[in-house]
Amino acid sequence: MNLEASKIQAKRTSIFARLPPPFTPIEWIAIIAVGIITPLVNERLETLLLGFFFSNQSSLPFFDFAGGPIPIDLFFTWQAYGGILVSYLIRKPGAATLSMLIDGVIQFVYNGQHPVHLGYVLNGLGADLVFASFKYKRYDLLTVPLAGAVSALAYFVNSGLSHGEFLLPIGSVLVRIATRLIGGAAGNGLIGGALGYAILTLSRRFKKSTVSKEASLRKAEPV
Repeated sequence: MNLEASKIQAKRTSIFARLPPPFTPIEWIAIIAVGIITPLVNERLETLLLGFFFSNQSSLPFFDFAGGPIPIDLFFTWQAYGGILVSYLIRKPGAATLSMLIDGVIQFVYNGQHPVHLGYVLNGLGADLVFASFKYKRYDLLTVPLAGAVSALAYFVNSGLSHGEFLLPIGSVLVRIATRLIGGAAGNGLIGGALGYAILTLSRRFKKSTVSKEASLRKAEPV
């Protein structure tokens, strides 16, 4: 009986040992902060960009080069970089999904309570799926843009169903998918990855500087 109980306990222990480590308080703060801050920043940037191109339409006919809603995609595709950023910083399962869920809730409240905004969780899920396929160990110029592209494609399923985009001619749908993939790789992926790299680099330099100063103070103390 004791042997059987020991086997069951060992099996339970092995199962829990394979589970990913929980988020630390600092990691939770990062997930929540990115989920709240990035949609508010994106809203402001989007307004500035749209205003800039509309006011310079004669010299920069951005909205005429493809026609229809395709150019607008470029203003929305890059706005899910928060999921890539938080996953780059934390490197644990679910970080991108949770952060983009918060992002969607903020947009739902801030932008008029449109249910489509809650679909931003799909952006995070798409990013998590890519990083999970590399066991959250690779964050380079292959995986980060790939995660950004899949993130954008995952959300396109939501927007396609909610806005009827899949009813467009097949050529238009394929062009929009290509636009989302390219914009997601360059926008979500490279922007999120670059911000994550910058934050981690500055953090490491700050820690190194702090340790160096503490070591210097110890040497300067009288024996």
